[in-house]
Amino acid sequence: MLVLLFALICLAAAQPMQRNQLPKFPFLNQVGFAAQQEFQNIFSTRDLTRPQFEERIMRWAEKYNVKVRKQLFFP
Repeated sequence: MLVLLFALICLAAAQPMQRNQLPKFPFLNQVGFAAQQEFQNIFSTRDLTRPQFEERIMRWAEKYNVKVRKQLFFP
């Protein structure tokens, strides 16, 4: 019985991680699918410099009227 309980706990804890899955950002729940896709494109572009990334994220936030805390991206 204990082994079965342990197995169930392990199965519940093991959740498949999708590739290219973004970290959870609460403000993405406030925008539509197109805005989410645009955000994902910005977030997953690897060849941006930090200033370019910051500028694109802030322009995206302004475009979709989203309040983004800079601390989420720019420590």
